[in-house]
Amino acid sequence: LIPAKIDANGSGLSVVLDREARQPIVLPMPGAPAGLSAFKDKQVIFGVRPEALTDPEGAERNGSEIATADCHIEVVEPAGSDTFAVTNLGGKGVVARLRADARIQPGTSTPL
Repeated sequence: LIPAKIDANGSGLSVVLDREARQPIVLPMPGAPAGLSAFKDKQVIFGVRPEALTDPEGAERNGSEIATADCHIEVVEPAGSDTFAVTNLGGKGVVARLRADARIQPGTSTPL
């Protein structure tokens, strides 16, 4: 669970995730429920599953919205059929689930 903010622009609502010493990540929310606009410019708690954070080659290409941002990798854990990586979003460590053959190293930045 990550602290975030709801923002609005000409194309609709988005979730903004702050990152230490980096540009925030802005995730568009096409088709967001109208009631969500009541939270514009307010802090919210954003939940994200590890499989929703992945390397571009492992992303579901049929997904309606794919956003990519360079993320600093803190920890990498190969786990057989997957590789797990820890990055920081909104001041919290979050886990990304990557392909087993993803070539990432701790201390580097990679698109997720």
